[in-house]
Amino acid sequence: MSKLTNFRDKILSQEDKPLFDEAIASAEGGALRGAYILVWICCAESLKRKLREAATRDNRAQQIITEIETREASRQSADSLILKRANEYELIDDVALQKLTYIYDMRCVYGHPYESAPTKEELLNAVSVAVSAILEKPTLYRKKYVETLIERLTRNVDFLERSKISIQTYAREISVRIDPESYRHLANVYSSELEKMCSDPSLSDLVIRGIWFLPEFLKSVGTDFITEDQWHDFVLGCPRISQMIFLKNKDLYDAIGKRADDSLVSYALTNAALRPTGLKLLEAFWEHDKLSAAQRASLTAVDFRTMKAAHLKTSTAYNGIITELKSRNWPRQNAAIEMLNSNDRLEISRLNNVQQDNLGRNILQAADGDSGSAIAYLISLNADYTNYPKAFIKGILLEGFINESNSFRLKKEGLKKVLPLFSVYPDVLEELLTQLDTAQPTGWVPPDVYNELINETGDLAALKDYLVVNKDRLAPPLE
Repeated sequence: MSKLTNFRDKILSQEDKPLFDEAIASAEGGALRGAYILVWICCAESLKRKLREAATRDNRAQQIITEIETREASRQSADSLILKRANEYELIDDVALQKLTYIYDMRCVYGHPYESAPTKEELLNAVSVAVSAILEKPTLYRKKYVETLIERLTRNVDFLERSKISIQTYAREISVRIDPESYRHLANVYSSELEKMCSDPSLSDLVIRGIWFLPEFLKSVGTDFITEDQWHDFVLGCPRISQMIFLKNKDLYDAIGKRADDSLVSYALTNAALRPTGLKLLEAFWEHDKLSAAQRASLTAVDFRTMKAAHLKTSTAYNGIITELKSRNWPRQNAAIEMLNSNDRLEISRLNNVQQDNLGRNILQAADGDSGSAIAYLISLNADYTNYPKAFIKGILLEGFINESNSFRLKKEGLKKVLPLFSVYPDVLEELLTQLDTAQPTGWVPPDVYNELINETGDLAALKDYLVVNKDRLAPPLE
């Protein structure tokens, strides 16, 4: 019976091998009847072991184990009950149930000494069924267990420690125990439950658990268990939870297909005013160039108040900030400055040089128009200019004298707050004087305004001398 040894190598659990080894020994000794009965016992014991494993996480499995042990304690046969409950718990499917029931029935026949013994072919067939249906398969949890798991995840706040690392570790561990045929059921049902729970603030801890669990589960098992069209339906059915799963995980976002991705982006943009966190999630996709030109345009067109509520970076909200600074409306200008203040000043360095220059010019203009926040911003910058990029400061300083067309006019009120910075950036002063050589005034500059600026130059001798020498050209008297 060397073929039995070949089957032994397929048995997954070491705990199942001792009984199987006894079956081999019996067969090799010519005791086919005993070998057949041992094969059946090996099946029954393996199913009980799998149920016990499941019972450590599932009350339903524990109830089955209790029922089996109660019957065995009363000296009643539990074999048919084991088969029935294993099928109900989905450890074995209906086809396997029929095959295993036949083996059990024949085990009962061969258990009587006056009945005929099995042939070698019958024994090999029973072994083949036992190994393929039970012994070579891991304990994979199917739909019924998944439903119990989801119930615990969504109802029992104490089921898992409220720790991202703990929940992600659990998701990885349980992913290898779930039958692949149940992946879709878990993802669909769990996400649907979470989508409903999102509207109840009292359930926030359980929702956060799901937001940590599901992405880690999908990273472990992959996304190929459903098609891209089905992922599109998934996203449409659970848009809020999908934002948290896929917009926070770029690899998963890439894996579910363009239609699903487009729906995620569309939902985030459409609902930005109500849920600005979705807009913040899109920001990372902006930075990694995963948004189309149309999507980028839609993002930059979002109302500035929503951008501010979403805590977007300066680089992302640049167009909105410039629009608000140009508004000539103090509350709007102040709000734009507040957003700049709330972001790290290094954020300005993420802009290109043209954008940095333009931002600096618009802040100076807002300050000259008496925006309180813009004035305070310039005072603060003058006191501490570290980590501000040079192109940005140059835009502020040059805007006080000349516009982008190299036309001369004075922005006195804003300029006075930052004039000392010329001593820190002498090359910017040199560039200003060079541009002023060809600059023409855009309008009449009152002599008292011009003279006041000369007095404000302080230690900036080169600037002071230039303004004095070129006064008649830059600020000619009215005729």
